[in-house]
Amino acid sequence: MNPFRTSLFLSAALLLAGCAGSGGGGEHPPPFADIHTHYNWNQAEITEPEEVTAAFTRHNVSLAVVVAEPSENALKIPSTETTTVVPLFSPYIRPGIRPRWHLDERVLEEARAGLAAGEYQGIGEVHIGGSGFGPDNGNFAGLLALAAEFDVPVLLHVEAGSADYAMEICGDHPDVEFLWAHAGGILGPDEVRRAVAACDNLWVEFSARDPWHYGRLADAGPEGKTLRDGWEELIADYPDRFMTGTDPVANAHETYRWHEANDGWSMYDDIMAFHRGWLDQLPDDLARRVRLTNAHRFFDVPLPE
Repeated sequence: MNPFRTSLFLSAALLLAGCAGSGGGGEHPPPFADIHTHYNWNQAEITEPEEVTAAFTRHNVSLAVVVAEPSENALKIPSTETTTVVPLFSPYIRPGIRPRWHLDERVLEEARAGLAAGEYQGIGEVHIGGSGFGPDNGNFAGLLALAAEFDVPVLLHVEAGSADYAMEICGDHPDVEFLWAHAGGILGPDEVRRAVAACDNLWVEFSARDPWHYGRLADAGPEGKTLRDGWEELIADYPDRFMTGTDPVANAHETYRWHEANDGWSMYDDIMAFHRGWLDQLPDDLARRVRLTNAHRFFDVPLPE
């Protein structure tokens, strides 16, 4: 059951906190760069592109990174007058290919074609934890080579109990810029610090670090958000290396449900409110970097006027 439909009180509290958070202005919150969204086939079944762009407009999203399964679905979300959409090439080029994409030679062919045509401005989300292949897999290595060739970043999702796996990848590929999805998933600030300190080519994003997915970033309640120990200090020590996003998927941790229609976009308001809430705890300049300017710089998109 979708947790947002069973916790109306919490949702209302989060929305109120989001409007007030990070210098919020009620109906006109400050601009936000959402560097992790999806428009997968099972989301497109029940959510129209116009509903996605309306959500961006509602939350003053100035930059939105979209990844999709199949990868071409990311191209269905258009930029608008207020939102620049940055589509990434996903190796999941067709529905159902996710468990075996690393064995399909068509992945690299389609990646090169899409990048060469300028359709995509990056590669990802690439999940490597529990997928049955290592960093030396031909398709994975080929994607990293294409990222270096076309000078585009890679959104990397690593499921591991330490930062070592991510550090090995970014250390072996210093010519590629990596964006580490979900701040390493279950990892705490000490492990994330190890990776950021070791790899100058690694940036970190906080999507799915909300109470309904990975968590472990901030405690949420009716009175607002409280960052857990260590996170603010880490962000302050590396103020240009962190971003955030929403990752609006409903069934992310229920693998057996990936075949069902996904109503993740119905969660967007709540997830956005959570992130604006914990960002409000940071000093204004630091919050603005994480919320906006770091992402615009990383993806080379002009800041909103």
